[in-house]
Amino acid sequence: MHVRIDEIVKSKEDVLKLGINNGDYITIDTKTQITPSGFIKSRFLDDKMSVAITIMMISNPANVRLLLLGFIVIHLYSLFFLSSSPMTTT
Repeated sequence: MHVRIDEIVKSKEDVLKLGINNGDYITIDTKTQITPSGFIKSRFLDDKMSVAITIMMISNPANVRLLLLGFIVIHLYSLFFLSSSPMTTT
């Protein structure tokens, strides 16, 4: 099993200094946390965002057009600027 530790560790000794040993029980914290560096840690974050977007769309139908435009812009940006291989034309 692989477990990610929310601390900077470089060796087994660093992990042991945190009081973490082989055989320790772990639990998964499902609470949303925002770290001092700005990362958002939460389980099922995509589901939570989907619900928030759906509620926004239901509450004000004018938001649908703005939301769809945003998705199109993000999709085009990812196609042109974030693709791992250069675009080719045939």
